[in-house]
Amino acid sequence: MGTPGGPTGDGDIEAGLDRLDADLAVLIGDAHAVAATEARIRERHLRDAAAGDATLLGVLLDVAERRQPVSLRSRSGRTVQGWVVVVASDAVVVEGGGGLLTYLRVASLATVRPATGPLAPKSGRSDEAGNRRPPRATSFAALIADLAADRPRVALDVEGEGGLLTGELRSVGVDLLRLRLDGDPPVTTHVALAQLSGLAVLASG
Repeated sequence: MGTPGGPTGDGDIEAGLDRLDADLAVLIGDAHAVAATEARIRERHLRDAAAGDATLLGVLLDVAERRQPVSLRSRSGRTVQGWVVVVASDAVVVEGGGGLLTYLRVASLATVRPATGPLAPKSGRSDEAGNRRPPRATSFAALIADLAADRPRVALDVEGEGGLLTGELRSVGVDLLRLRLDGDPPVTTHVALAQLSGLAVLASG
């Protein structure tokens, strides 16, 4: 039997306490590591759930709220860069350099990506959740019809046409618009709204 302070006295007790403290520190560290792992798993599951509910309109609404410049490419191969300033039920309005406004049908879009060149964002996230609903019930046709009253000069991206159609927007009907084409002499043409991918406003009439 040892004496106090000897091999089996206070020294053993202190050593035992030290080992207990070390074991407790390990347990606490393990608990923190498990909690951090579980938090990462929950965050990933939430991101996956949001991605599963994502829509293209929701992504466009996200970039509009963040004022993130984007590059939108239509199925016809044309690209528009700028800031999404309006998100409608089936369309967006993009403001480009110099204040140029372009109206795009969402159904005609092929890709949405961060803008490049001088419009490229300097910082911020580029991963939009996209699980949003559009804030406005107005439609592409209604947005275009509002323009017709001022008879602006416009450029149309029409599916099936080799180039842009430019001229004066005269009127918009239920499923078509009338465009007074540039030329000598000018010719009025009717364009099916269903074939219209986008419209850029060049100048007021």
